[in-house]
Amino acid sequence: MLGLPSNASTAEIKGAGTRALMRARLLADQDEESLRAIQDAIEALSDPVTRFRAGIEWPALGTKSAELLRTHPKLLDLRTNPSADRSDVTELLCEGESATGASHIRGVFLLLRASAMFTNRMMKVRPVPPEAAIQKLNQTAADLLIRGIAAWDTANSSEEFWMAQRMRAKELDDPRLGVGELREYRARAMEVSLGRFGFLAQEALKRRDGVTCRAITQALLVHTAQHPELSHVLTSVYGPLCGRVTTTVAALRSALSSTRAKTAEPFEKLLDRYTAEVSDDVELMLSVGDLPGTSEERARDAAADFLRELAVVAANNANAYAASKRALSYAEPAASSQTIRDRVRGDKQAVADLIKGSEHAAKAKPHFDRLTQALKQNNHRAALAALDALIPLEEGQGRAQLAQLRVQVSSGLATKLFNSALELVKAGCIDAALQELDEALVLETVPSERRTIESARAHVQSLTRSGGRILNAAKSGCLIPLVLGMSLVGASIAAVAVLTLHTDSILATLWSSISP
Repeated sequence: MLGLPSNASTAEIKGAGTRALMRARLLADQDEESLRAIQDAIEALSDPVTRFRAGIEWPALGTKSAELLRTHPKLLDLRTNPSADRSDVTELLCEGESATGASHIRGVFLLLRASAMFTNRMMKVRPVPPEAAIQKLNQTAADLLIRGIAAWDTANSSEEFWMAQRMRAKELDDPRLGVGELREYRARAMEVSLGRFGFLAQEALKRRDGVTCRAITQALLVHTAQHPELSHVLTSVYGPLCGRVTTTVAALRSALSSTRAKTAEPFEKLLDRYTAEVSDDVELMLSVGDLPGTSEERARDAAADFLRELAVVAANNANAYAASKRALSYAEPAASSQTIRDRVRGDKQAVADLIKGSEHAAKAKPHFDRLTQALKQNNHRAALAALDALIPLEEGQGRAQLAQLRVQVSSGLATKLFNSALELVKAGCIDAALQELDEALVLETVPSERRTIESARAHVQSLTRSGGRILNAAKSGCLIPLVLGMSLVGASIAAVAVLTLHTDSILATLWSSISP
């Protein structure tokens, strides 16, 4: 700003500042912002501690280099256009410098340019360039940042560089720049110098620019293995964004706790608020990735846990299964910890089971109602039709119970057909009786009862033709089938009695298994 060497005296600072202000006021194109910047430079350099800190982040230029910085055409617009490429002039400034000094100069200008490019990308480029152009700009700036950190670190790790800083501190002669303070400055030099990039990453997140934030943080992460102190810079990046997420989620959770709705609408509205106020921020965190610190993990888990709670309340209080599924679909990618992820998966399965049970109940209820009505009316055929519709819908124990009930109903119908066949035999309708017995055989599954029916059928079959005419059963003295029939009737009556006694309890058990 003032073109002064690092060892300028207080008088030289004031003189250069006065001349810079006079020139700025004389030039018509200088605005109030430029004047303020010059004033700030004078005030900063007037404080020894501020001046020392700035000297670590700025080249310790000699008189010749300082004059070049002040007069070279490519450096005159350094403040107004810091993102321009000045690598050729940077090399001129490095002439005559030690290897440490040259590395420091290169590192400073590379970091300055990277910072300016990221700043322009976020705040000044209008209209927004295409995505490919954004990626290219960010990659260029990230490469400059990586190279700048490497060059700056070469100087920072040199004893020669810190010997020069101790000499500067001695010349400034301020009690706040003692040996202990210098040791602390050295330990935190990398963190302090790169703190501006942590701030830029924060700003990118505030503007929901995850691409730029990721470019900055990934460049810094390259050096964290060698410089763990950079983790402090990265730890603060998520701070404002996570604060915004946590505050919003707390408000949404409060609204949920006061909801007593029995319909899906309030839950859908809460989810709409979540997508409008939180979802984009969570997606930003996911796009940038994991950074040192736990603020991002806590914010994501808070969001996922709220969504889990909403899903459970919506399902239990309002049967709002669509809202539950939607909430859990947001929660799964948001969750950070394994514990929360496992809970979300468990909730997804539980809601899926509830939905399956609800859909099953809706399909089964009409058939169940028909079955109940048919059994009350002793309509075995209707009961079998209802059971045949219900059994494929069931699984496991429910299907086994229905199958058992079908055996009993089928046996009851076989008994009715057998009794009907006896009456037909008495009436001389042998063919019709055989048809009834044939159907009874199809329906009866109990081996002992089947043998009784088969024996009766064999005797009735022998009556179908005798001398070319049908015989009257009443005159044939058909005692064996009648006796067998009475035995079957007695067993069937007992079966029907058991069926009647247990139908209500069986149906109650079945319905509880298929009801959600």
